[in-house]
Amino acid sequence: MTVFSYTMKQLLRKKLSLVLILVVPALAVGVMFGFGLTGASNLAIGIVDHDNTQLTELLSDFLGESSALNSLEETDIKNALAGGGTDYVLVIDSGFTEKLINNQNPSIRGYGIQETNTSRPVKVKVDSFLSAAHNLAKIAGNEAAFYRGMESYTAGSFSVNVQSYGEADQNVNKILSGMGLLAISMMFLSIMTALNLLEEKKNHTFFRVLISPISLKSYMLQKILCFLVLFLVMITFALLSFRFLFEIYLGPSPVNLFIVLAVFALLCIAMSVALASLTRTSQQLGTAATLTIMPLSMLGGLFWPREIMPEILQDIGQFLPTTWLVNAAGTVVLGNPINDALPALAILIGYTLVFFLLGTWSKKDIAR
Repeated sequence: MTVFSYTMKQLLRKKLSLVLILVVPALAVGVMFGFGLTGASNLAIGIVDHDNTQLTELLSDFLGESSALNSLEETDIKNALAGGGTDYVLVIDSGFTEKLINNQNPSIRGYGIQETNTSRPVKVKVDSFLSAAHNLAKIAGNEAAFYRGMESYTAGSFSVNVQSYGEADQNVNKILSGMGLLAISMMFLSIMTALNLLEEKKNHTFFRVLISPISLKSYMLQKILCFLVLFLVMITFALLSFRFLFEIYLGPSPVNLFIVLAVFALLCIAMSVALASLTRTSQQLGTAATLTIMPLSMLGGLFWPREIMPEILQDIGQFLPTTWLVNAAGTVVLGNPINDALPALAILIGYTLVFFLLGTWSKKDIAR
């Protein structure tokens, strides 16, 4: 582990830089979202209920805990939104409850003003409620058992969850937004990683390694491990700060959120390896990093929800790794098991392999 120890000592020499990189982003995000600067005010929600079942009534009551509800006809949606009296409208189609009880995945249509971000808190609450209903439907097996479970749920744990979620629903929205800024900080930290690799090529340390007993594979693995430790320290400090210093809700399992961010950290390292291999100077690296990070952040939903962007930009964003980070983070924060986030994590790992390949091709050519 000679390379690992040497690299870690190099990084630890720059204590001020490490503090700025590891601590300041976490504190900045915590201050912004911990003091409610992005908290949503009470919303007016319109509901078009074509199903009219006990489950849809429970959903209405759940939303009514923190929002004003209006019963609408589907023909009134445009006028309700345009008039400003309604911020967001939910449409529940006929047969919704039956499909959910039969372990299908029915959706609830939502309508809002495209240029605003008011829909996110509503979507968070709806997704949370439906996640609980889906899990109960899988266990119940039939409609009678499902409603018995829902009655027990609403009479017991549901009332507790409503109270705690009523205090935490804005924090769910905050952490989804805060994760975006944290991910941006992680990508900018990858520039430091790339600069380290570029500096070792510039002062010929890298080339001396190629003729030493240490193999190129061992060298790269130790480098990657060193940078991964640095990223994991950053993530750990950020999550601990969010949870205990700013009391921001991290979902029912912060460990699952840590896993998601750890996978993204590996992707950031792979991206830094690719950038270091494809550039020759720090100026080229800075330009390439900016041209890479900014589109990934904007189109991937790190700066703002993807739903407010034009459809063509949303389609482009589907091909970016940051989109899948947001999807995975949202899945675990809303209380779903980590297994539900595996498809998004698999895509992130796929992008990681692609970036590593871009980086190793150049180094293989040097080795020859």
